[in-house]
Parts: sequence; structure tokens; C-alpha cells
Amino acid sequence: MKTFYIISHSENNGFDFKKTAYKNAPLVSANLRVFVSEQTPAVDPTADEMAAIFSSPALVVLKLSKLGIRRKLRAMGKEDAFNTALAALPHAQADWDDAQEIRTDDALFVENAAALKTAVGLTDDEFASILTP
Repeated sequence: MKTFYIISHSENNGFDFKKTAYKNAPLVSANLRVFVSEQTPAVDPTADEMAAIFSSPALVVLKLSKLGIRRKLRAMGKEDAFNTALAALPHAQADWDDAQEIRTDDALFVENAAALKTAVGLTDDEFASILTP
């Protein structure tokens, strides 16, 4: 079982962490990172581990509105291509229908993002604009 630690850092207070449980890795920002312990029982991160985590750039996880994605695709004239591509990918249509939001760290998103981008005919800039909340 994975245990996620939300690690925060401030100049005044140094490093601190909070143990939590998430299905996916939680959102991160400039002053938050995630440490994952796969040991049972979970092993708290050391000060050195927390410092090492902050020395690398944050992986930014986005939570996107399905309506926002659809409106951007419609404005680009690519909504029909998106619908066709979504229907062609295994499980993608059902997961899209059931999802409340789209997270960029979701396994299905990670697995299918490149194929969906190609099938819809999105340039890198268009795809990046869709991922901008």
C-alpha cells in the first residue's frame, strides 16, 4: 500500500510533512512536493530525503474541467475529431463519461494523451492550450 506524504517548505519553518492517502498523487506546487512510501508500515521521510525532493522541479498535476476541454476543442473546430478519437480508445469513452474532472496524472490520461493528440490533429501548442486551466 502506498502512503503519500505532502511535504511543505518555507524559509521560516523549514520542511514539514503530513501523511495522507490518495488514489493518485496529490497536486503539487512551488512549495509542496510529494513523497511516496511503499513500505508497510509507512516510513516517514527524513530531512535529507525532503531536501532532495525539493532540489528537483515539481511535477505539476493539473485538474481540468471536462467542459473547459470540450469548449476549447470546439473553438478549434476539433470537437468532432475528439469525439471520434475518444470512442476509438479502449475504456476512454466510459471513463470520460464517468469522470468529474480530468487529472493529468491519471493512468488512462498518461497512457493515451499522445495517441489522442495525434488522432484529434492537435499541434503541441494547441494541446498545451487545452491543458491550461
